[in-house]
Amino acid sequence: MNDIKKMHPIIKLFRSNESLPMPNTMKLTQKSIKDYKIDIHDLIAVLTLFQKNGLVTRFEQKENGDFSYRIETKDDHNFLFGDWLEYYIWMQTSSLKFDDIQMSVELADLQGEIDVFCVFGANSILCECKTGKFDSKDMDRLQTKANKLGADYCSRILVTTQWKVDEEKDRQAAQHKIVLITGKQLGQIREIFSREMKTPTYHRR
Repeated sequence: MNDIKKMHPIIKLFRSNESLPMPNTMKLTQKSIKDYKIDIHDLIAVLTLFQKNGLVTRFEQKENGDFSYRIETKDDHNFLFGDWLEYYIWMQTSSLKFDDIQMSVELADLQGEIDVFCVFGANSILCECKTGKFDSKDMDRLQTKANKLGADYCSRILVTTQWKVDEEKDRQAAQHKIVLITGKQLGQIREIFSREMKTPTYHRR
């Protein structure tokens, strides 16, 4: 499904089961589907796609209208509840003219990994991915990583599935020289990364 606006409430519904141990059977009640204002046909399309690609198994609709599906492995769980965002960004940007683009990069002397790392000439883009809520500590960590890798030679992008953020987070992002991409902008990922590659929002040295 390419409609980000329709996917947003579905992702939020899936995340309501995030803390369950794996493997496990997930249940989606009619009430919860209605509470999240999800179209049944959209939900069926997404879960059918997930099952086709092996991310879930035993997807079925009960006689009472509830749905159930199983997640068999921790890796599948991690993908559905977070790692998918890194992959989505990589898919959207891999055709751009970066010299290199990689996911889940671990570098020596760097605490934590870089979710998506793009290199263009002598410059780079560090991208942090957050499904669900994020706070100023996430921005601090991204700034620290950028400073260790080249300070103002590194552009910083934080992508969140939150549909919109408040003015305070916008202000904090600007202070950290971070380009903030919200859930409603996910369909513009390719255009935003292309712009930051050529004419970054915050000047690179």
